[in-house]
Amino acid sequence: MFSRVVVVSKQVALVLGATSAICAAYIAVGLPMPMSEAAVNQKISPVLGLLSAVQRSQITILGDLSTVQRQILRNERLALESAIPSASQANKVAFNLRLGQIEDELAKLDRRDEQNAKQLELK
Repeated sequence: MFSRVVVVSKQVALVLGATSAICAAYIAVGLPMPMSEAAVNQKISPVLGLLSAVQRSQITILGDLSTVQRQILRNERLALESAIPSASQANKVAFNLRLGQIEDELAKLDRRDEQNAKQLELK
């Protein structure tokens, strides 16, 4: 009986020694330690919060830039509209072409602002 206990204790010590050697080698190589899903989620959640805040601020900045760009386009449109009556026929055609481009760009900015507003609502 005593010899059986000694044999079993030797086997347990051998398994523990081998396991600790494998763990030590695993850690020495620099491989990550296995974690539970809850531990991973706990480490990831602050980063996700920061990313969400950065995305919100980027969308806000894009909205501010759209406002500035929209004002620039409106000023250019007003300048062109005031210059059209006294312009030559060739310049009137060019001015009207540019006015059409400005309207297209303003419509594009409106669509982009709507998309940004939807993205802000989702976040």
